[in-house]
Parts: sequence; structure tokens; C-alpha cells
Amino acid sequence: MATLPARAQTFFNLTADEVRVDSLLPVFNHAYPLGPHYADSTYDVSIEYPEYIPMSQADVARLHELNFRLQPEALPEISQSVSVDRKRGTLHVAFVPIVLRNGMYQKLVSFKLNVRGKKPSAISHQPSAIAHQPSAIAHQPSPAMPTIRF
Repeated sequence: MATLPARAQTFFNLTADEVRVDSLLPVFNHAYPLGPHYADSTYDVSIEYPEYIPMSQADVARLHELNFRLQPEALPEISQSVSVDRKRGTLHVAFVPIVLRNGMYQKLVSFKLNVRGKKPSAISHQPSAIAHQPSAIAHQPSPAMPTIRF
């Protein structure tokens, strides 16, 4: 598996206020420029070195009001897609930085996003699988969610 340049392996630090649950869920978004040769690879995104802080009772109450469901002991579910503008690809990554661990709701406040590009085998030629790679996501974020952009 080929690894993208260092710019694709980035640490992020979020404040508790940036991941506050209000009338909407917080959503972390980041875009990685892939350049003109974006279509020669598929991309895997993972969260490494996660650090969490407990959520306040007020945030937990607002989370329950929004009916947001989490899988216990799981990392946030990452949504990813590739867009093209002027023949240059961009990988878009998004997720809700909230988890349910050890029976407690927690905010993801520090982590490394690791993006790996993998060249498909010479036998498999499926352009549609290369051009757009959505990951499985259990929740459907509202289009009006606030966005944390870096």
C-alpha cells in the first residue's frame, strides 16, 4: 500500500468548544489535494492516536435530543469522497467527532488522520470505483450541520 506524502498524514487538535453539541452535531471536515493523477489510486482514511475528553451532561442531553446513534467502542465513522476541479482531484473527509467508549460519551479532540493511496491491481480496471469512494456511514448528517474546517 503506497502512502501519500507527509501532508496527507496530519495531526489535528480540536477544542472542546469546536466539538460542542448545540442544536446541530459538530462535523469535522478536511480536504486533501490529490493532484492530476488522483484516478490512479483508491484511498483509505483512518484515525490514529485518538485522544478523548468526557462530554458534559448538557452536551449528552443535546446529543440525545438529536437522536444521534453511536456504535459502542467504535471510532467515528468516516465519510470520504473524491471531487475533481480543473482535472485535479481532492479527497474530502468528514466525520462526527463523538464516540461512546466504556459507557461514556466522549469528544475526539486530538488525532492523526492517515490517508493511504493504493494502486489497483493491473487485472482490475474499474474507473467508477476509483473516481468515488464513499465509506459506509450509519448516520445521515443534516445538511445544516456546522463544519469544522482546517
